[in-house]
Amino acid sequence: MTKQAFKMDDVVPLILPAKYRKDDTGIFKIEDIKKAGSVIGQNIVPLSWTPFDIVEQLKNPDTGEHFLKLRFNGEEKIFSAGDLASRKGIVMLASFGVNTTETKAAQLSNYIMEVRALNNIPVSEIYSQMGWKADGSFVLGDRKFTLTGVVPCRLSVQGKEVQAIKSCGDIDGWVKAVDGLLKHAPQRIKMYNAVKAPILHVLREQNNILNDSGGTSQGKTITSMCAMSTFGDPDGLMLAGGATVVAVEQLAGQMCDLPIHIDDTQKINKDDLDKIIYSLGNGIGKGRGAKTGGMQDTLRFRTVALCTGEDRIIKDNSFDGMDMRILEVTRGLGEDDVEAVHDFKNGVKNHYGVFGEVLIRYLVDNKDAVIEMHKASVDTIKKTVTGADVMDQKIIAVKDRLIGIFAPTLTAGKIFESLYPGTKMSPEEIVKTAFKTALEDRRGESYTLRGARAIHGWIAANQAYFLNDGAYGVDGQGHARQYKALGNIKPTKYVIIPSELKLALKDKFSVERLMDDFKKEGFLITGKKDKHTLSSKIKEQVIKAYVLDKSSLIHLLTWKKRRSHDRSNEGSLQGQISTGNGAALEDESVW
Repeated sequence: MTKQAFKMDDVVPLILPAKYRKDDTGIFKIEDIKKAGSVIGQNIVPLSWTPFDIVEQLKNPDTGEHFLKLRFNGEEKIFSAGDLASRKGIVMLASFGVNTTETKAAQLSNYIMEVRALNNIPVSEIYSQMGWKADGSFVLGDRKFTLTGVVPCRLSVQGKEVQAIKSCGDIDGWVKAVDGLLKHAPQRIKMYNAVKAPILHVLREQNNILNDSGGTSQGKTITSMCAMSTFGDPDGLMLAGGATVVAVEQLAGQMCDLPIHIDDTQKINKDDLDKIIYSLGNGIGKGRGAKTGGMQDTLRFRTVALCTGEDRIIKDNSFDGMDMRILEVTRGLGEDDVEAVHDFKNGVKNHYGVFGEVLIRYLVDNKDAVIEMHKASVDTIKKTVTGADVMDQKIIAVKDRLIGIFAPTLTAGKIFESLYPGTKMSPEEIVKTAFKTALEDRRGESYTLRGARAIHGWIAANQAYFLNDGAYGVDGQGHARQYKALGNIKPTKYVIIPSELKLALKDKFSVERLMDDFKKEGFLITGKKDKHTLSSKIKEQVIKAYVLDKSSLIHLLTWKKRRSHDRSNEGSLQGQISTGNGAALEDESVW
């Protein structure tokens, strides 16, 4: 049997198998009518009242699975060849508008099989997962980046998020949209983690999760969307709250070697969230049975998941094995920047996905250079552990696993800064600061308690700077001078200037994270819109300040001490700090 040569733009109809007919009204089986062994006529049996053509065969190089592209009703759709060889596939055709019935399934499957055998239909590639391929190429949406250039390719999955991996606009427009947000270190660390996703395969490093927690309207979602705009339309790339375990696993599998964005994790029940974190961290889906018997192929993937929610994933009692791949940040940008948010929202409507093309092109061409760059990153992060931490048994236990998160993040940061044409920042400084915060997270004592103790000690050591508004003192030479104001100490409140506190705790604690924790503990007094700061009067000026309830803070510290069998009494601890008098304020809404 000689096959008919076939081209995609061929107007010559396909060779039809014997005893079949296809015209504008449908596909028919021609059956002989016999009587006494002789053919006395023909019976025309309709198999489908919708005619269709096989226009292309496709093969998934990752799995070996074959697909067929069919044209009908003026459209083209792709179906699994295995499905079309079964009743299930024919019923699926009906659901897409092919006018046939289940009773015709066997005959229609035979028709498809014989058409394939008679015609030399071309075979193209199709993929069920994006990301790195065995030949060193990278599939990004409908484009395949190779050493020799970029070629079109096809995906067998067509969900909202997959379709959002595309480019729009130009690099200059994208830079204008994101540059304002990227001037903030928290946004930078998110961007580095998004860029890190396609690097994990090259470095043979593991997945991780970045969780941004805090109250509403703090920029968590916007900053994650900014990072996701690297690769496509950030609106389409966001998986909304309430996502199921299966949905998250499928998304991570389809978007292999790319970041994913899961919003509003507080809407996912705790058991499902634990399963999602475990699956994402290990890069493997749950084994599931196949409808035809046996087991489905286990889904495997590499990713960095950007999660947002009201609460942290790492708790004080979290199991180290689960949380070692989680990087906790808080409150989006960490501060209000209305102009930067406005610029992003407006600019990203028409400019997204363009930097991802630049990044993937660089990675395909420079794998060896990336590996060498990473060796230096590992060395940099290792040297960040200094002083007493070198001998701290808790730090020793987690250090190497945390390096596995932060060294690739630093490498991603270096690559981003080298390719990004906008405002530059130091990835070493940003990543090392985040690494130190993560180390603090893993000490035996809770982060909240250590932060509260550090703030309490700082106030105690600087009482002179927390006295009444406009207070004066005498220096060592007997000269009167006005103290620098760090805040006020009132009978029941500590009023602290945010910029001074951030300076005092720099490289030690995230003040935004501590304020979130303090709010949950009940000793940060918040405003009407749940803001962390209140209007406060310091040195005759009304400014925004943190206002802490003194008795609640002291209770936390002394209760924790009693729990650890420290017999220091509350009175002696409280006595370390002068209560001050705090001038009465005419406006009671100002602290």
